Amino acid sequence: MKELLSESLSREELSNVYGSYDIVGDMPIIRLTSASEKNAAQIADALMSVHGNVKTVLAQTSPIAGEFRFRRLTQSPLFIDLTIGSLLWRGE
Repeated sequence: MKELLSESLSREELSNVYGSYDIVGDMPIIRLTSASEKNAAQIADALMSVHGNVKTVLAQTSPIAGEFRFRRLTQSPLFIDLTIGSLLWRGE
């Protein structure tokens, strides 16, 4: 993913992108720094290029917490707020 991003981001911008992410089903969950938020669409596009089955990318907006490892997520650029734990709990 970082190799793809290196074609469009500067070294400084690339250094602000996390190299790891979680995948739940076909949805990668990324963490964004305040510096990398402006490149969220490019990061999502790169992930979708690397993983052909991915249709959406979610950004984690809170720490992982609790027994069921809940976290708040946002889907950029639509900014739909989700809590992945409650989605999984309801079986959706």
